[in-house]
Amino acid sequence: MKFFLQHTALSLIFFISAFSASAQSRADAEKAIRRSAYETTKAFLTASVKGFRQNVTERSISVFRSTFDLFRQDAKYKDELQRAGVTTFDQFLEYIMLGMSPRLAGPLTPDKAAEKISNESQMSFISNSEAKILFNNSEFARARLSAGQWKIDLTSTIKRILLEEVENPQMKAKIKTF
Repeated sequence: MKFFLQHTALSLIFFISAFSASAQSRADAEKAIRRSAYETTKAFLTASVKGFRQNVTERSISVFRSTFDLFRQDAKYKDELQRAGVTTFDQFLEYIMLGMSPRLAGPLTPDKAAEKISNESQMSFISNSEAKILFNNSEFARARLSAGQWKIDLTSTIKRILLEEVENPQMKAKIKTF
């Protein structure tokens, strides 16, 4: 009986310390995700391609790159890109950011808008390396732990916006595969 009680006590201590460490890890992760969401939002709203690339997942960059390639093949978007002087992928990212920033930030400065998203978002952890970021009761993005850094995955948001924007059925079909 004494052996059983000792093991039970040890198991309980291990469970409590593991739970406490897990809760602390989640709190630390949430802080890091909020910081990354702030940096990503601010970079987007100020059209800082370098800052944006540092804080988003490779998957997000890949979707933007695929979109750029797709737009260069479509006459409507190709003409628009040519008129804007967009010839490289980084110019495309900057063009997208400049075009969407006023609509996303509204009357707020980039700092205030980034603070609002960072502070008012809710986190829902899916695993120790992934979390949903909810803003205004809808999924804004996902956060993914990559090489020890929390990065923002905007893939679903990008696809949703593109599918609303694009009218061409063939382009929509390709976007769904991104």
